[in-house]
Amino acid sequence: MPGDLPQHRPHPRLRQAPGLAKGKLTTYAIPARGVSLNQLSLSGTWTASYEQFTVGPGARLAFTYRAKNANLVLGGEDTVSVLLDVKESGSVHVHGAPTLYRPTNDTTPRQRRL
Repeated sequence: MPGDLPQHRPHPRLRQAPGLAKGKLTTYAIPARGVSLNQLSLSGTWTASYEQFTVGPGARLAFTYRAKNANLVLGGEDTVSVLLDVKESGSVHVHGAPTLYRPTNDTTPRQRRL
């Protein structure tokens, strides 16, 4: 129908993510081997749902990427500490509805761990 919003589906990797407990508060740990390029890992407690993750106590996210910048969609009310390659890089002040945030700002593409 005209004017209807498109149906969104989670990324295929999210639907098939091993060990992802959907719909309930679950404690995760980042693997000791680290996080491979273009992979994401959770630590602490999270609730995973169809299109979002909700943080719980001790929640951390690790993502290894190769690009100039990494973007995250965050919502709620909090300050998120940003670490790049295990060094504190700054913070993102999250306020309100889900919004696109850019916690990194490199001038050239490179491999980083957020």
